[in-house]
Amino acid sequence: RQSLWLKCPTAFINIDSCSSIHPSTYLAEQPHQENKSGTLTINMTRLTLLSFLQSLSSEHESSLHSDELTSDGGVLPKSPLGKFENFENPLQNFGNFGNSPFSPASSSSAPTSFSSSSSSSRPPSAMKSSFARVELPSPQVLSCQTTGADIRWTGELARVVCPSRCESEPTAVALGAGVHPLKAPVCISAIVDKVMPYFGGEIMLKQVPGLPSYSSADASVAKSLAVVGEPGPGYHIYAIDTIDTPQDAPWEMSINCSPDFNFLGMKQTGESIPVRCSRACEEEGKLEGSGIYTPRSNVCRAAHHAGIIGTDGGHVMVTRQHGQDYYFGRRAHGDQSNDAKRTDASYTLSYPTPDYLARTRKTPRFGRFL
Repeated sequence: RQSLWLKCPTAFINIDSCSSIHPSTYLAEQPHQENKSGTLTINMTRLTLLSFLQSLSSEHESSLHSDELTSDGGVLPKSPLGKFENFENPLQNFGNFGNSPFSPASSSSAPTSFSSSSSSSRPPSAMKSSFARVELPSPQVLSCQTTGADIRWTGELARVVCPSRCESEPTAVALGAGVHPLKAPVCISAIVDKVMPYFGGEIMLKQVPGLPSYSSADASVAKSLAVVGEPGPGYHIYAIDTIDTPQDAPWEMSINCSPDFNFLGMKQTGESIPVRCSRACEEEGKLEGSGIYTPRSNVCRAAHHAGIIGTDGGHVMVTRQHGQDYYFGRRAHGDQSNDAKRTDASYTLSYPTPDYLARTRKTPRFGRFL
């Protein structure tokens, strides 16, 4: 994997000269250097970025005029994920999801372009039950002021690119920690959660039911405020590609119903790892919180409670977050979670993307198995 920074001088795509997007949207610098010009930046893997540019070059050149993608950002018209069709779609998790406003679509939904090429590759148990198809979002380029309410959501997901130095933007004030109300600015929230450095990067957002109160946090370079009684849903974040993203993503650990989040050995706030749950693990182990869970909560039970997996298990992205002042239990997907008091860490759950799973190590580093 190689990181690549680009600066593109016009609003049209041309792969050979890289005259693409809009002036000042991308910056040509070494991968770990700070953006000194104050322009918007992006840092993708070389494979992801070239795939993305090739897709735009062949299909969307005429649509990328300067009035459609300004220096304040905008919606990019095509996702780079289309180049990863050979990888199993991790958003097709199996089993019965139950009824919830945040449930993935049922198996009657039209398949996305990221489906497995043949149903024969599905586990036998999955072929006997319904399975979820979640539409993958296209990337959007944001400004530091863009809030969760401003972006275009694809169902409960959004994939966005943040500029650098949002911690220096006086009008961007982070609200909450780990989970944020929808009106919270996205990019400064990612810095507070430590999922993204202040250089910016590409991140994934997932909507969750709103909380009665949101905790504050201090991440040294940025702080967030506590909020109470904020209506509407919230969201949490994990990193897809930043300058801190390791060359090889962590091995996807397969787990059963025994482990809680402490078992995963995650030490750093903002750290994310993929796991694969064997099943939903309803009513097994502890379950504390909703949308964001305590370290002693059962991983796969929490994943089912959050609507990430069905009864037959599936892929889950786990992110370690700041500790919460309080955790709120609720009933979701047929399971009841409990309230809990303050802890030093917390965990959120989302869907890993195909390109993230493509970068995972094929064997565990320390030989941990279940």
